[in-house]
Amino acid sequence: MTVSGRTQRSFADAIGYFVNTLPIRSQIDGKMSFAEVSAATAQTIVEARQAGDFPFALLVHRLQPVRDLNAPPLCRAVFGMQKPTAGDDVGSLLAGEGESIAWGDTIVAPYKLDQQEGQFDLVLELYDTPNGYSGVLKYDANLMRHDSAARFAKRFVHLLQQIVDDPTKTIDSYSIVPEDESTVIEQWSAGDPIEDPSHLRFDQWFESQVAANPQAHAATLGDQQWTYSQLDAHANRVARLLQQSGAQAGSHVIVATGRTIEAPILMLACFKIGAAYVPMSPQSPPARADQMIDDCKPAVIVAEASLIDRLRQRDSETKLIATSALLPLSESFEASSLQASFSESEIAYIICTSGSTGTPKGIAVSHGALCRHIRGISCVFGTTADDRMYQFSDLTFDPSIEQMVVTWSVGGAVVFRDDTLPSVEAFWQTMFDQRITIANLPPKYFEECSRALPIGEAWPKSLRLMIVGGDVFPRDVAVDWLQRGVRLLNAYGPTESVITATTFEVTDDFAGGKLPIGRPKPGSTAYVVDDQRRLLPIGVAGELVLGGPVLADGYINLPEATAEQFARGQIGGRCQRYYRTGDLARWNADGQLEFLGRIDRQVKIRGFRIELGDVEAALAACPGVTAGYGKAFHDAGDSYVGAFATVEAGSGLTVESITSELKGRLPIYMVPQRIMIIDDLPLLSSGKIDAAKLYAEPPSSTVKQRQYIPPRSEIEEVMTEVWAGVLGLQRVGIADDFYELGGGSLQSLRIVSELTQRGISLLDDQSGTLGPQMLFQYTTISELSPHLGRVGK
Repeated sequence: MTVSGRTQRSFADAIGYFVNTLPIRSQIDGKMSFAEVSAATAQTIVEARQAGDFPFALLVHRLQPVRDLNAPPLCRAVFGMQKPTAGDDVGSLLAGEGESIAWGDTIVAPYKLDQQEGQFDLVLELYDTPNGYSGVLKYDANLMRHDSAARFAKRFVHLLQQIVDDPTKTIDSYSIVPEDESTVIEQWSAGDPIEDPSHLRFDQWFESQVAANPQAHAATLGDQQWTYSQLDAHANRVARLLQQSGAQAGSHVIVATGRTIEAPILMLACFKIGAAYVPMSPQSPPARADQMIDDCKPAVIVAEASLIDRLRQRDSETKLIATSALLPLSESFEASSLQASFSESEIAYIICTSGSTGTPKGIAVSHGALCRHIRGISCVFGTTADDRMYQFSDLTFDPSIEQMVVTWSVGGAVVFRDDTLPSVEAFWQTMFDQRITIANLPPKYFEECSRALPIGEAWPKSLRLMIVGGDVFPRDVAVDWLQRGVRLLNAYGPTESVITATTFEVTDDFAGGKLPIGRPKPGSTAYVVDDQRRLLPIGVAGELVLGGPVLADGYINLPEATAEQFARGQIGGRCQRYYRTGDLARWNADGQLEFLGRIDRQVKIRGFRIELGDVEAALAACPGVTAGYGKAFHDAGDSYVGAFATVEAGSGLTVESITSELKGRLPIYMVPQRIMIIDDLPLLSSGKIDAAKLYAEPPSSTVKQRQYIPPRSEIEEVMTEVWAGVLGLQRVGIADDFYELGGGSLQSLRIVSELTQRGISLLDDQSGTLGPQMLFQYTTISELSPHLGRVGK
């Protein structure tokens, strides 16, 4: 606050600037009444005024606070009360009211000046006038836009009106959102209304398309193609096989297959009998796979042969079917429709995600919620029977389901990729050859593909819509796509909201800052609220809460977690079921949601949702590790998980041995790429880990390079140069492990692209093409180089 500085009578008539600034520290408890806060503040001000003559500049000099050249010291917001003593007419002048007043023989009139000061970020001055109080709000234009300042002032007046009406209410009970702003936010928060689709079970929806267009193209995988009638017949046979094996409505079927046609057939087969489809990676570490199986308690597991052999030793009761045997076994069953009887509330699929307790959480989605999602998101995508959707997402992620069901709901075709992560060149060739119209890519892969956009006749003119979701949208590459006539959507959605929850259509006139995540899809809602579920004003950060009938049922076998995250109640003007995302967001002035981060310690790494508590639980389970702490790091545009661990004295544990142990407990994308063994984890007085005292980033020495072995041939010399350049290292030896050096899918794409440009490819006796997956199959240069050669040599 400011004081006049004229505490002595001798200063009363002196001309000069005596105003001094007093930093005030306030602590406001939301449970206190305004009257209590006012009384406490008055006491604080009385005490502060006793030091009113102590110069602010001297106070700063004595305290020596950490200075920020872009911000004033000690306080950044100032409140001033101007209460003239020379008459009420002077107050009118200070407030800028009236035309003029007479001071003896002098006529005085207000003259508006541009703001001359800039000492503080925000200054509110009130003037006591004959007509009440008037105020002037001054702000730093580099920090606040004019419309934001105007809203701030209006909210302040709105708050004061409520306080005057009843000063005995608790602080938490006052609203800072004026009615007109609340109305606008309500409109933004609700997606366009839609009616329920005619089918609320997807099996019936799919069969309606089969009946309407039995010979229409439904699916492509490599050189193989299936019509709707063929895909339906396979699914019906497999559904009957699953029933004979013990699956029925309400049971769970784990599907751990690679990218073969059996995967979508199994999904449809589960839908047809009312069993929940539970995708699981066939590469899941044994400990992780066992956790999922114990949690889901499946009636049937369909998996690759190598996994079946291990599971047969583990469990003698669950029915096991090898993927390779699925279609041959089903051939003897009837191909006609099953006409199974179950309701829309039956679970359609379960997606298992990282859990903070160290155990994967199974998120269950009903047929009704899935079908309502299809109806809403189809309006956003504009899907038709002419569309050809590229099925790119990992089969264990819910976007893979969206890519199939949304397309099949309108009679379109789905083009599946195989287990090989395509190189940038292979991706564009597929877009061209398969006449893809819609693709949904993770941001990092989208960014790499954007750096090699085809030109001329090589451009796939069929491509009309690109959906990018799962992480931060790389906005700097958007313009080239838009110039080629492709719609770009930035998509956001946790699994609990049933895949895509909000979208933002990128245009060529977007400016600076992070790209918004948009508005809710039709038939759903999205609110930014405080901890009491009250709407927050435009520009104010709060928790993003998603609502409506398009939500998951909850977490299987976790009633407490379900009750905590999913609830029913009043938000805004609606009473509805809602999901607390744990994401921080705010509405911008254009009515678009902006994603700001997490409230908790969940992170997104290369599109994967990871609970750091899950990583820490795996660390703690490693023999000889006494404690661990996970942390997300960002380096050269990429993100990864790092970890700090303490170990038992004399355990002999090394970074390599801990990493090896974690690979048997966690999916590869969750294994920390850099681990540092330290003596102790720093603690706060509360006993919690003091993360601020840990390294902001792991030292470069924690990159796990082995004893340097130089290249032995021209091919290996080129490879070491490329690896070092892409991974940002001074040198790489032929025995260094790609993953341990910090390599991931993004780096593998760049390495393959650079090797291809330098004329290096697979040898003639090797099948297929050089692809990113080979760097995970052959993780060192010495292992990979025998399979490579120069083009034309």
